[in-house]
Order: sequence, then C-alpha cells, then structure tokens
Amino acid sequence: MLYTRLKNHLRENLAAYCLLLISFSLGLGLGQAEIQLLPEPVGAELQQELERSVPAGFSQAVFWQAFFPQLKSMLLVWFLGMTLIGSPLILGVLFYRGISLGFTFHWLFHLRSWKGLGLFLASVLPQNLIYLPCLGIWSVLALKLSGNILRNIRRKKKKPPVSFPSLFLKYQLLLPVFLCFTAAGAVVEAWFAPRLFSWLVTFV
Repeated sequence: MLYTRLKNHLRENLAAYCLLLISFSLGLGLGQAEIQLLPEPVGAELQQELERSVPAGFSQAVFWQAFFPQLKSMLLVWFLGMTLIGSPLILGVLFYRGISLGFTFHWLFHLRSWKGLGLFLASVLPQNLIYLPCLGIWSVLALKLSGNILRNIRRKKKKPPVSFPSLFLKYQLLLPVFLCFTAAGAVVEAWFAPRLFSWLVTFV
C-alpha cells in the first residue's frame, strides 16, 4: 500500500523532482566554485574554527542550534507554497542548500584531502540524509500547491475546484509530520554527528 502510494507520488511529480534536483545540483557546482574565490585569511579562519569545533556533547542548546535553521527553511517553503510566485523561490531554497553543502564538502576536501571527505561523511552527511529528502519532498508538495493556485487563477473560475481545498488541507496537516522528521535530523546533528566528528578530528 505504502509502496504503491510512493510509486504514484513519484510518477505524478517526476517533473518537479527533476527541477529540484537540477536546482540543487547547480548549487553544488557553485559551492565548489566559491572555494576558488575564497581569500586566504578567510580560509585560515575557517580552519581554526574547524579545530575548535569539537562539541562537548548533546545539549538542548546544541539541538535548537541545529533545528532552527532547518525549521526556517521548512516554514519558508511552506509559506511560498501558498503564494503565486512560490515556485521559482522554492527552487531557490534548494539551490541555496546545494551551495551550502557544495561549499562545505569541497572546503573540507580542499583542506584535508581524503581525510576531509571522512569528516564530511561523519559530521555533515548523517543529518542531511534526513534533511534533504524531507526538504525535497516538502518542496514538491509546495510546488504542487503553488501550481494549483496559479492554474485556478488562469482558468478564471469564480470558485476553486473541490481538489484545491482538499490539497490545501493535506498540505497543512502534513507540515507537523515533516517538522517531526526535521527534528529527528536535528537530533542526529546534535548527538550522533558530533561524536563521529570528535572521534575523527583527533586523527585527521
């Protein structure tokens, strides 16, 4: 049952997923290019910050520090999904996320070579295995709602079709679900990833 729903969801929204993937990939490429433009003093400062960034352990402060940026991204996409101009801006959110991850990956690789890859896999990848699918699927739902609003206006109907209120209601009800998954990613970032990071940083 669940497999069938997922299969139908992917088939119905394949174009949206492709757009998001292209936008995210372009961001990854730009993040790599930014490394070449990074001034040496800034690079040295980032290296010192990396050496100081060995978390002492899990705490509520660390969790909220990890959760709030993701919460803002999810709520931004939620808001954009209810606007006419939401679609290109939602793609922009994924593009920016790609820049951030691309810069982090290539900076660590540039700084520590293959050891930097290990740091990325330990301290950045685990939580993003939750963040990225969550943000991606949520963005597709937001694109679908925004597109539905635009189509209804173009048709110039006095009343929206029955499907729109249903879609809008599902959109609101799914928000807490996706926020719970996002919070799970923040727990990974605040508890699991720091332990891997602190263990690896002593060797690399």
